[in-house]
Amino acid sequence: AFRMLDVNLLWHPSLSMEMGEDAVSIIEGLVKGKQSLDILVIEGTIPLGPGKTGGYYLFHGRPFKDWVLDLSKACKYLIGVGTCASFGGIPSAGTNPTEATGLQFFGMQKGGFLGTDYVSKANFPVINIPGCPAHPDWLMETLIALVSGKLEQKALDAYQRPEIFYGNLGHHGCPR
Repeated sequence: AFRMLDVNLLWHPSLSMEMGEDAVSIIEGLVKGKQSLDILVIEGTIPLGPGKTGGYYLFHGRPFKDWVLDLSKACKYLIGVGTCASFGGIPSAGTNPTEATGLQFFGMQKGGFLGTDYVSKANFPVINIPGCPAHPDWLMETLIALVSGKLEQKALDAYQRPEIFYGNLGHHGCPR
């Protein structure tokens, strides 16, 4: 039997009609608990610089990192989409002038912007869907598993990726 899933996209910087004050109003309402935030999806690295101020990336005059921190406390689940959101990606490599990091990992070390102990309201760590770009089917299947209540923490690997997708990657079994 096919069951329709009730999904409401509240805001996306490229897909939504709301801009400026309207977008900020939606986000502030989520932070204040006026509306439920079931799944927060973050793409891209979290730039902490300069000097941990977050001043290199502002959204509506406020550091992006501060918006993410507030929303991470309000969401039931948090998904890091892409290698940058998951692990910091290329922006965090080398000298890292923007002080970039992933949501819960810096490279392959747990910690990142939200720290090692972060859990969402559903008691989940950040769910990582790395890749550059992330595989769209893997993101959609993860979203469907969350919405339908079928994703369990034990289904995540050591890097908080869904094991079903990341347990056997293309280079596994390569003869070279």
